[in-house]
Amino acid sequence: MDIPISDIYITIAIIAGIITIVGIAVKLNGRLTRIETEIYTTPPIRERLTQIETKLVLTH
Repeated sequence: MDIPISDIYITIAIIAGIITIVGIAVKLNGRLTRIETEIYTTPPIRERLTQIETKLVLTH
């Protein structure tokens, strides 16, 4: 074999690094879309607070 062992290790490290970067990017993208859907589906904090206040007033 002409290829020294160190070149094999470098190649394996580069491939592992690429896989890791792609995995992190996919995970972050999933989190971002989840956060976006939460922002768009849940009402703003003020509306939620007024809803909670009206519930408290109605129950007491």
